[in-house]
Amino acid sequence: MKRIDELYFGNANGDMESKRPEFENLFYKGNNKYRTIMFDKTKFIVSGQKGTGKTIMGKYIDYTYKKENRSCKILNRNDLLLHKLIELENIDLNKDDYAAFYIWFILRELSKVIISTNVNTKDKSLLDKILIKIKYSYYKFKLKRFFDIRYDKNGNYGCEKYDSSGETTGKGTVFSLVRKFNATKIKKKFYKVIEPVKELVYKCMRYNDIILILDDLDELDTSKKLNEETSLLIINLINAIREINEDLYNISKDSLSKIILLIRTDILDTINKHSSNLAKIRTDSEVNLYWIDKKEEPTQHMLMQMIIHKIRQTAIEFKDKDDNYIYEKLFPEYIDKKDMVTYLIDYSFGRPRDIITYLNIIKDKFGDKDKFLSGMFTECRSDYSLAFKRELYNELCIHKDANYTDELFQLLSDYGKRTFKFEQIRYYYDSNKDSYPHIKSLEECINICYRFGILGNSRRNTSKKKNAPKYLYSWAYRKDGNSNANFDISFTVHFGLRKALSL
Repeated sequence: MKRIDELYFGNANGDMESKRPEFENLFYKGNNKYRTIMFDKTKFIVSGQKGTGKTIMGKYIDYTYKKENRSCKILNRNDLLLHKLIELENIDLNKDDYAAFYIWFILRELSKVIISTNVNTKDKSLLDKILIKIKYSYYKFKLKRFFDIRYDKNGNYGCEKYDSSGETTGKGTVFSLVRKFNATKIKKKFYKVIEPVKELVYKCMRYNDIILILDDLDELDTSKKLNEETSLLIINLINAIREINEDLYNISKDSLSKIILLIRTDILDTINKHSSNLAKIRTDSEVNLYWIDKKEEPTQHMLMQMIIHKIRQTAIEFKDKDDNYIYEKLFPEYIDKKDMVTYLIDYSFGRPRDIITYLNIIKDKFGDKDKFLSGMFTECRSDYSLAFKRELYNELCIHKDANYTDELFQLLSDYGKRTFKFEQIRYYYDSNKDSYPHIKSLEECINICYRFGILGNSRRNTSKKKNAPKYLYSWAYRKDGNSNANFDISFTVHFGLRKALSL
């Protein structure tokens, strides 16, 4: 039997896992999310909590698309910020006008891909190949020429001409430099050239499949929290993506071209109240990466199937073994009277990152063992709890400042109760307000704790069924939980946080 430090369960960071040579085989497709994203034309929003696999999904789409000689590009926040610096210098846009800017940003990125690639004529007849290449080359040339003019190597920007007094003396074509002795060259404002560029891009897209994936764009302005202004920016981005995707679909029903947005669920939930139609867009266009499913057998859970899939791909002795065999060999014991999968779900948010983090912590400490035993989980509980708390800090940072989050956790730690009624903690808070100056409203604080899974609701189970659990829990992050906190019943601190809060 292998030592467990020779087994591979995955990386908490999807970027790191995507760099492994066996990445294609490691990626888990058993939940069918990949197929839905790729082949359902209406789906373009990939959502989920931090750590549910959005980034690694984007990396896998990128990998498979390029393997088929198709074009794919992953964009992040830095790409957008650089584009803002170039295009919006000396332009003060109204927040409602950002939709046009985002359309321009996407068109520019599509143009870059078009200019740098050749058309894919696979499975076409010889005559069609020739005709497609001639048309594509022509439109591509015009597109390249336009951007060569707009961003020439000397920093000169053409397309409109002004005399020395700054008055407009006439307009050149979009595709020609203005050369006049008494004229100064400047570039047209981006919103004046959207339509001609869009026309050229779409003509090229008739013959080529391109996917753009926007990742790490949750916080468009890193200096601000997620307030009404930044929420409207993200809403405009979503509307821009939807508009272009609809255009691409109308251009060619057979095309796989698409703009995909990877975004956290908590961001979407927050900005929803600032939009009159985001809920409708989400219903039609969202694919949510959610991993908690109710199954009788541990090996039937998606999370366990994902772990076993990675083990099978990287350990020769398990290559041809079924799921039950691998599970029984590696995870034979119950932990706190729970099977390993139930235990891990209870001590986490049911995300791949949580499970991978816990198993890797154990692997680092007990790498010479050949199986996971219950004592390993309990002994590593504190280390995992600290990692779990750090993840929550990162998730909360765009919603609340660090001082508020510090005091939120400190309040729960100082109070010292794992389960409590709201009236009980309110009495403690009212007596110690000076210790938590950034928490102005305890009710708001408890609501935040519930919304982000720090707290859940709990009540005694009145069922008389055999083996029925003693308590029933409601967690906002679970689909079977209530989305709003119930202040009439008890609150309980998440199991995964208790060690980090010394509870």
